[in-house]
Amino acid sequence: MSDVPVTTELASDFLDRKTPIFRDDVCIFVSQSGETADTLLALRYCNTRGALTIGITNTVGSAISRETSCGCHLNVGPEIGVASTKAYTSQFIVLTLFALLLGEDKVSLMDRRVKIIQDLKSLPEKISKVLKQDEQLKKLSESALLNEKSLLIIGRGLQHATCLEGALVL
Repeated sequence: MSDVPVTTELASDFLDRKTPIFRDDVCIFVSQSGETADTLLALRYCNTRGALTIGITNTVGSAISRETSCGCHLNVGPEIGVASTKAYTSQFIVLTLFALLLGEDKVSLMDRRVKIIQDLKSLPEKISKVLKQDEQLKKLSESALLNEKSLLIIGRGLQHATCLEGALVL
């Protein structure tokens, strides 16, 4: 969306490798609670190296929101279970908006940017449509999945994180 090179990391792997971080790096930390231990350690590592740190969290006043240079509070309310569906969806939208902001001065990306913004505006309607299928999905899960011993969720690229979240939910 922005043509800016990006690398994604699991916080625990990031620290294990002693990833080189420099003053001109921007490091974005994403956490529902803002208190995830390995993410906090990675944040502190980046702060000691002078990087610009940005926090995306659902919890105002959390350690990540206090210790980053700047950030975004999602304000989607508390999550009931371990799976953080509201926060995950909001985090994805915030990261998309960051990417759009970074690429907004590129004329070559303007048509794509407009399309993405239109799609984001229609997201509440699409989510409502999916939620209306609750009973159908419940019946499907009871008939097709209830007695299964395992389930494999496969995705690549942008969908990898969605697969991880889906696995956590299941």
